[in-house]
Amino acid sequence: MPKLAAARSAFDEARFVQAAETARGFLAQDDIEPSRAAQAMALEGAALVQLGLYRDGLDALRLSINLHLEHDQREETGFAHNYIGIAHEELGDLQQAYQNYEQALALANHTADRSLQARVLANMGDAMASEGRFDDALKQLERAARQAEQSGENAMLGWIEGARARALAAKGDVEAAGEWFASAIAHCHQEKETRSEAEILLHFSDYLSSLGHQTQALENLNSALRIFRAVNARSGVGRAHEKLAQLAEDMGDHQSALAHFKAYHQVQTDMLEELATARVQSMVNQRDLERAQMERAVSHLRNVELAEALQEVEAQKAELERLSIRDPLTGTYNRRYLDSCLGKEYNFAERHGTPLSLAVLDLDHFKQVNDRYSHTVGDEVLKQLVELLLDRIRTEDVLARFGGEEFVLVMPGTDEAGSVTACEKLRVAVERRSWDELQTGLSVTISIGVADNQGTCGWSEMMSKADRRLYRAKDAGRNQVFPGPDGT
Repeated sequence: MPKLAAARSAFDEARFVQAAETARGFLAQDDIEPSRAAQAMALEGAALVQLGLYRDGLDALRLSINLHLEHDQREETGFAHNYIGIAHEELGDLQQAYQNYEQALALANHTADRSLQARVLANMGDAMASEGRFDDALKQLERAARQAEQSGENAMLGWIEGARARALAAKGDVEAAGEWFASAIAHCHQEKETRSEAEILLHFSDYLSSLGHQTQALENLNSALRIFRAVNARSGVGRAHEKLAQLAEDMGDHQSALAHFKAYHQVQTDMLEELATARVQSMVNQRDLERAQMERAVSHLRNVELAEALQEVEAQKAELERLSIRDPLTGTYNRRYLDSCLGKEYNFAERHGTPLSLAVLDLDHFKQVNDRYSHTVGDEVLKQLVELLLDRIRTEDVLARFGGEEFVLVMPGTDEAGSVTACEKLRVAVERRSWDELQTGLSVTISIGVADNQGTCGWSEMMSKADRRLYRAKDAGRNQVFPGPDGT
């Protein structure tokens, strides 16, 4: 199957990581026709938006629109405008969301694309419901349903019914919401739209939980998780684990909550690492292609000119290597570098009989920061936290982003008591920082688990020990170091 068609197929089947990777691989080819290149950029951007990587997704979608416009293909930009609207809606910028939805809808009307019309109308209805315009939302969703029926998009009707159920639930019409949820699930099941069914089950569980029906909510979440796993929709698997963790915590089942919380973070980390690896490989392939073209072009130049050209390529490759070990958001080291560093530091400490400490740091209630202030503010919190930590650790210490809001600090030559003292200073500095300057009412704290290499059989055991202690710190009320400065 050609790469562009494979990317589109992966996207339609909700395999968003594969869709983004395949679209990027298509773009790395030579001599691509501009219209097809723009389509690939739009698919990559839409997949990244679905994965929650809104900034990267918006960049790709805007490039797609610009390329289409350069070749007088404005009518081809509706898909991209729709997903730009989705990204801005998720980021909390409803004005930009509506502007792009309206552009997408105008283009869909112009091209008589009823399927796109239905999707955009449904998204607009969802956005209206999110800002409390329930009656407007329900009217818009009714229009979306009519368009879906007229275009033969029966599979979309279940999703639209689910959106109607969410709007009614938010409005307080509990009985009607329950009926529409049941109808939406049945519709998706009948049309074999398993992923949409799983998505609706997630929202249905929120509805059931709000009514106090936690056991039924748990059953629906487990059903959603099974479906997401069956169709290999990893972003859905992650969101199911996240909701299961919250529900288990609400039900007092802290062991299950911890297991689902770890599973959620592992899914997020795996997807981000896979995307980062694919991006670096794509960049390497592109640079290799450019290098080969350059070598052919300069084959008749003098030796000194050739040497200068090759030196530039080597510098570019060195930059790619640097990027491959850095977290793209915060600029600190990533998990790939951390694994390599820990192995070397642990072996050195064992050979020379020197202490080595490790701390696992996690932002407290970070999901609430994203939900209350937006993902943009959450990203800025992560970046400013890294700056604060780097200003206060030693040059020989290594700070790496482990995944999500979790970081690992490696402290060579430091025993457990020394590292606990150092981490307590970091915790206090984070707590006392004026986060209100970033967003009114914002406060940030961290919990830290500390362990050293004494009595361990490898760096992974030391990491597990620190991780367990992190959760001891969280269970004890968060915003603390475990063990504490007094050894408890």
